[in-house]
Amino acid sequence: MQRVRASIALLLLVPLLAGCGPYLFRQSDRVQILTPQNFATVHQPLTIRWQAADFSAPHDGRFAVFVDRDPMSAGSNIADYAPQDRRGIYVVEATSLHLNLLTPLAGVDPAEQNHHDVTVVMLDRGGARIGEYAGFAEFTVVQ
Repeated sequence: MQRVRASIALLLLVPLLAGCGPYLFRQSDRVQILTPQNFATVHQPLTIRWQAADFSAPHDGRFAVFVDRDPMSAGSNIADYAPQDRRGIYVVEATSLHLNLLTPLAGVDPAEQNHHDVTVVMLDRGGARIGEYAGFAEFTVVQ
């Protein structure tokens, strides 16, 4: 009976995985955030620094930095975001971003209000996200 259940589960799962492409189960370190380190405690103002392998901005494109929000999906374009929906998104040609002030997060547990996250993705010259490559870090800001 268990063999039958396992076979059925596999048959149902294979079609779902078919569209995942080459990025399923692959972890990339093409974009790495250097500072702040993951789970660090930092002070404001702060500078986020990263590096990207085989990518040179502005020649190859730009970077999109997402602060306290989910990044765009692979192939999406930064132009898909309406101007009023770009809070927390920074498009830069450098490998760093200086932030003077991160405001405490609203609507979360008070103990988590100063816990932030940042994701850096690569954009081609037309503004589309390149692959699934991303650098990610979580950190806590002390007041």
